[in-house]
Amino acid sequence: MKLTKLTAVLIALSLSAGAMAAKHDVNIKFSKGISKKQRKFMDRDLEVLEKLEFFRDADQETLKVMGLQKLNSKTATTWLEQRVAFVIEETDWKKIEKKISIEEKFFSFENQNVEPTIERPTSAPTGEGVVVMSNLGAALYYAGKSSRSLFSYPIKTGLFKKEKVKFSSPRAGLIMIGEGHFMDRFDHDQDNKDAKANSFGRLSTFFHEARHSDGAGKNLGFFHAVCPDGHDFQGYNACDRNLNGPYAVGAQMTKEFLKNCDDCDDVVKEKMKVSYLASVDRIIIETKKPGSSDSFDVTTLEFSLEMKEMLLAFQSGAEKEAAMKEITELKAKILAISESEGTIEVTASQYIDASPEGERID
Repeated sequence: MKLTKLTAVLIALSLSAGAMAAKHDVNIKFSKGISKKQRKFMDRDLEVLEKLEFFRDADQETLKVMGLQKLNSKTATTWLEQRVAFVIEETDWKKIEKKISIEEKFFSFENQNVEPTIERPTSAPTGEGVVVMSNLGAALYYAGKSSRSLFSYPIKTGLFKKEKVKFSSPRAGLIMIGEGHFMDRFDHDQDNKDAKANSFGRLSTFFHEARHSDGAGKNLGFFHAVCPDGHDFQGYNACDRNLNGPYAVGAQMTKEFLKNCDDCDDVVKEKMKVSYLASVDRIIIETKKPGSSDSFDVTTLEFSLEMKEMLLAFQSGAEKEAAMKEITELKAKILAISESEGTIEVTASQYIDASPEGERID
């Protein structure tokens, strides 16, 4: 796999600092390139998590999604530490690519010949977005596995200190953060930037992104699915086709933070509820697929769909956007005919094994 092709993978996964004294003991290292302001907020968030008293028992659904027996500050921070080792600043992909080294060729990866399921979006992004958070560790592990090479990436964590991340597992735990993670408009409490509720919002995103460090084989990385027709994010890789993926993790942690935020006022709590529901809405409960059909209309539409999907890789701009729209319409027509014929197949989403491939090399 060429590194230049990793943009799609990152979308489907999808945010003199090293010397700063943190007020927490969470074992996650930060790049020196992260701004002091951003590092201050992240240290504050981890301090809030480490000192949070989960005085209300966690929902059974939360424990099932997280794979925990009990939720408290210790189990929550340990869960995060197991999936996140390093956090770096937003960096242009070309710069990242130049710093990647091959530690070992013909490295022995688990499930070497098993490709993860990565769904192709049928809608193109409009306008300019901002980076919130991205799990580079899972993406670079997959890239290395695809080329049968163990990749590594250097991180400057102090004035005279460098660390090296080796991508021997999706649990390598390299997370990139961007300005979107700290935007005021995402704060639950607009009156107090340092409010715990704002830390809870960022932590939920952190837990969401950490889930991408899990999974093996076809479920490697818990890559996002394409949202179905009729969804607010129809055609984008912005949903999950499982019950314990990143959006489920983010939703359940938001719910637990809300339950344990006694100093949050009603306005803040309502915003947290909205955030919870927004994540739940990204979880696809069932998937409908056209069954086998001898219909001439279906055969003709499927042929046209296949050709348009093949040509998509060679298109760009308005032409690609128009083609994506046609693909969505063709799929909807095929599904509608299948429903009318009674041949539609419905698959319920499942809780999938979150055990990761390989082991982190420190």
